[in-house]
Amino acid sequence: MPNSVHTLIFVYNADAKITSAAFDFLHKIISPSTYPCKLCEITYGTFSMVKEWKDFIATLPLPVKFLHRDEWQQLTGRSSDTLPAAFLQQGNEYSLWIEAERMNAFELEDLMRFVSENITSISGQGK
Repeated sequence: MPNSVHTLIFVYNADAKITSAAFDFLHKIISPSTYPCKLCEITYGTFSMVKEWKDFIATLPLPVKFLHRDEWQQLTGRSSDTLPAAFLQQGNEYSLWIEAERMNAFELEDLMRFVSENITSISGQGK
């Protein structure tokens, strides 16, 4: 059944709008310690996704999506989720997989280790 396959969705604590992107870019440079999206901070360089992260994501055994806060809210109608976070989508259901507190404590290596160690518990489902 197609709905039994999970999709891993990473949601940034930033909006997709061009004005938001420009503000975020400047914020990361001027005051990185107060930047509100740790997921953005560790997975993106100045202009593009960190190669190590991009290569890692390509090896995962299930589909992966990346959404901004406004895209997440539009998709799910949920505005109370604390972000950044990662969710599992199965059909029209979304469950929290990595909560914001944990995401905010990660460095890139920690995030990749967590995903590697825990992905097997979901990737085998529905395959």
